[in-house]
Amino acid sequence: MRGNRERKMQLIALVVLLTIFLLFADLLFFGYFFISKRYAFLSRQSGDYGAFT
Repeated sequence: MRGNRERKMQLIALVVLLTIFLLFADLLFFGYFFISKRYAFLSRQSGDYGAFT
């Protein structure tokens, strides 16, 4: 019984870690995408087309 509970706790911890990792990766990806889009927009406004191609 004790081993089963330990395994359950490990599984829960693994799921939590995986969820946190996925959320973090998601935030990183969307943050990078948003920032690159914003920089492209700003550089286009200033007339510097060579910065982002």
